[in-house]
Amino acid sequence: MTDTYNHKCPACGGAMNFDIKTHMLKCQFCDTEVPVDDPEATKGAKKFNEGEFVRKNHYSEPEEPLVRHLADGDDPETTKHDTYACPQCGGAIEVSPTTVSTICPYCENNVVFYDKLVGNHVPDLVVPFKLDKDVLLQKYQEHLKNKPFVPKLFKRDNRIENIKGYYIPFWIYDMTAMGSAKFSAERDIGDKTSVYNVFRTGSQKFEKIPEDACIDVDDALTESLEPFAFDDSIPFKPEYLPSFISYVYDESCQSCAERASNRAATSLVDTLEHETVTDYTRVSFESDDIKTSDISAQSVLYPIWMMKTKWENKEFTFALNAQTGTFVGNLPRNNALYFGSMTIFAVLLWFVLQFFFKGADWWIPVVAGLAVSIIGHIAVDSSRVSVARATKANSYGDIKSFKLLDARDEFVRSYTRNRK
Repeated sequence: MTDTYNHKCPACGGAMNFDIKTHMLKCQFCDTEVPVDDPEATKGAKKFNEGEFVRKNHYSEPEEPLVRHLADGDDPETTKHDTYACPQCGGAIEVSPTTVSTICPYCENNVVFYDKLVGNHVPDLVVPFKLDKDVLLQKYQEHLKNKPFVPKLFKRDNRIENIKGYYIPFWIYDMTAMGSAKFSAERDIGDKTSVYNVFRTGSQKFEKIPEDACIDVDDALTESLEPFAFDDSIPFKPEYLPSFISYVYDESCQSCAERASNRAATSLVDTLEHETVTDYTRVSFESDDIKTSDISAQSVLYPIWMMKTKWENKEFTFALNAQTGTFVGNLPRNNALYFGSMTIFAVLLWFVLQFFFKGADWWIPVVAGLAVSIIGHIAVDSSRVSVARATKANSYGDIKSFKLLDARDEFVRSYTRNRK
């Protein structure tokens, strides 16, 4: 088996790509289409997941080192790229050590690096691309609309440097979260308020929590694209990789499990509060002691389109979940326009509010106008930013599996509120 491979058309010998619309291999030259398991188009290709699919659990497996493919004379300690020869044109292709498929920069043919696919670096599952890059461009143009504080020159003149499709490796976790949480709760009856310490203990199962297993990919970006369509996953075959850049993991299953466990624990606290602490006027979280168990993990490649552009020497990345259509990306802000507008609105509001606060101290309409202007501008500007870290796993929690194991409410004190 050679280290590199590209799928060849059985009709003309040209390179074949995975076609998003038909989910078949399609020749770049003569448009011949064949199924992804066509024996001629995949002749000589390495086979994976043959026969009945067997679900694995990688959580207890040791982390495996990356396979390196260095050019003669390269030092493995200092060389940060691997070098391959394109099987089509012979050109030298330099890629990161985690890259398992790419597009040759010289002849633009797809190349799969089979030597990377060994041990638990072979994905269990893959979710094939469903949406093409035109959807990304459409969503990007929609994202630019109704953003008054994004620089007009950025909207008009920014140049899109590249659009690429990626298969990003994820660890997918099933687990059970169990433990207790303490809340402070208040109940209003008339002008009297009673304060309680509320203790709840429970458990809940979580399924298919995704954690990006590629160090070079922004976790906030991939988490903002959730949820992914895990139900569309199928046993991994390298025939789904041509046309796209794909990676193997370089973050261990155990390290990513810690992030997934933290998200599950936070979601269990949410469930304990919203499902069981219901007879109070106000509730605030104080502390918790949640642990996870019964952890199992699979590996899957999820499809993502990414687009990069530069503005004032800063790089901006926009991404599309190529299965569900979720689009994310942060836009630049014209700070001079933003703060100038905030100041003008604050002054106008101060002028108007003077008529509503006649006889009050002079600073009251000033503070009120400034507060309303700041809050309003933050609200208007919030849609400009859509990339953020995920702290919960609510989308993956099975509410039917939730069990309340203990409930205790302790009266602390009461007080009388001042009536206005």
